[in-house]
Amino acid sequence: MRTPPIDHPRAASAEAVGVVIETKRLQIRSLRDDDLADLVALIDNWEVARWVSSVPHPYTEADGGNWIALVQQDHTTGRPLRFAIALKETDRLIGGVGLDGSTGDGSEEPSLGYWVGQPYWRHGYGREAVAAVIDYGFRTLGLETIRAYTDPSNACCLCDDRRRRS
Repeated sequence: MRTPPIDHPRAASAEAVGVVIETKRLQIRSLRDDDLADLVALIDNWEVARWVSSVPHPYTEADGGNWIALVQQDHTTGRPLRFAIALKETDRLIGGVGLDGSTGDGSEEPSLGYWVGQPYWRHGYGREAVAAVIDYGFRTLGLETIRAYTDPSNACCLCDDRRRRS
């Protein structure tokens, strides 16, 4: 069951494909096996991979297959922390978002991380996905704190940070 699109994103109930969060333009969902080609093509781009600390470069089909399996396993819990970002209109993978990043200090607090494939930059998709996942974290998972870190050299990410704070 998927929730209808509304201004305030809501998480759908868990089903065979996992949790789906819908926004105006996006579906934030589990990765599927058929996302592999898009996943590898988008994140193997050095301009994307260099900002994601946990992504090897070059990124292979084996890396992608392992990541898809991990995300799918995460969704079987009914309380996933990792998601694909897909365009609602086409259901095509454009990035990833999650609350499973490292805080860097050994804390158990969740840390927000996201990436968007270069062809999809500068459309506000990252900001839209992040807002929905933060809402999911607080409202659905009952988190009290979500940390986020930005590399000062990542100009696009800094712009998204500034917009989220205003």
